[in-house]
Amino acid sequence: MTKSFKLGCVYLAALVSLTLARLIFGFVNLSDNLSNWLFSVVMQCGFMGLMPYLMIKFISPKDAGFRDSVYLKASHLKPVTYLYAVAIGLLGFVLNVGVSSLSYTFWEATGYVSVSSSGTVYSGIEVLILEVITGSMMPAVFEEITHRGVLQGALEEQGVPDGAKVFVMALFFGLGHQNILQLIPTFVIGLIISYMAVKCRSIVPGMIVHFMNNFIITFFDYAEQVGLGIAYAYNVFVNFMFSSLFVLFGAMAAATVCIILLLREITRENARAAKKANGAPPVPSDVPGGVYDVGDVFNGYGGNCGRAGGYYGYFAERNAAPAAKSSEKRFKADVAAIALLTIGAIAAAAGTVFTLIWGILR
Repeated sequence: MTKSFKLGCVYLAALVSLTLARLIFGFVNLSDNLSNWLFSVVMQCGFMGLMPYLMIKFISPKDAGFRDSVYLKASHLKPVTYLYAVAIGLLGFVLNVGVSSLSYTFWEATGYVSVSSSGTVYSGIEVLILEVITGSMMPAVFEEITHRGVLQGALEEQGVPDGAKVFVMALFFGLGHQNILQLIPTFVIGLIISYMAVKCRSIVPGMIVHFMNNFIITFFDYAEQVGLGIAYAYNVFVNFMFSSLFVLFGAMAAATVCIILLLREITRENARAAKKANGAPPVPSDVPGGVYDVGDVFNGYGGNCGRAGGYYGYFAERNAAPAAKSSEKRFKADVAAIALLTIGAIAAAAGTVFTLIWGILR
């Protein structure tokens, strides 16, 4: 079995389990709060956390460890990446407010009627804490492990181009929620998070963006129910955004531009860090401080250009083979793995379409 096929099995199992869990919980008669918390624990921790972990450990004991398989490591990232991720999370929320509203308006125009629910009732601070854990932290960790880590691993082994990986992961992320109202908003935010996962080769920055988006929604819902002053400021901001289509699209466009600039900066910063980590030649003993970079090699360091050039020649020769190997990597379809992912996509799409039909018929 190829690694793509193994990870495809893991991803398909997660999607099927999620679908069954949603069907089962549809017949569970509990309060909205308890039902949401229990469903989140079972779905997130069980089917998107523990199950992928055990499956990868069982079917791939000789492959890379779990953290490597799902891109959970982040030691290679520059610290500023996390600050950028927080900023993208805030901007992503602004963008998502507009996208969600436009999406809801579109589906409503088709005759779709959403299910009325009392939602979370914040009877105390403990409810907020449980909501943050089950509605913000768990999805940010476990959904990223499955929809980004496992899926990216399955696509990476086939040499799928980065742009295609970003689109596929975002699409599966939207379909995986199996809710027509969430399809477009999760796809849009999924494009952002998927891009970060591909370019950073880590799902950790995306976890921050995912958490920020969910946490802001939860916190302002709580603030509005208990009457915190910040809820008033939030309502003023939202009302201003929806005061006209010009303002709405202007705010969304501004947020999008800022997100793109931050994503480009994340890519640049981590490319520099990777180049420094993988491209630094052996350090000569006569270099002051024991540190220099590739640019110093070309210019000569302390007048010792000949020796520096010799070190660069060693470095270039040592890294020639990996570079050539990387450039030769081409898309190689794993038919069995693609079949598994296709089945998962069809199942998730069927669940999503069902919510649309059910919403129109009721």
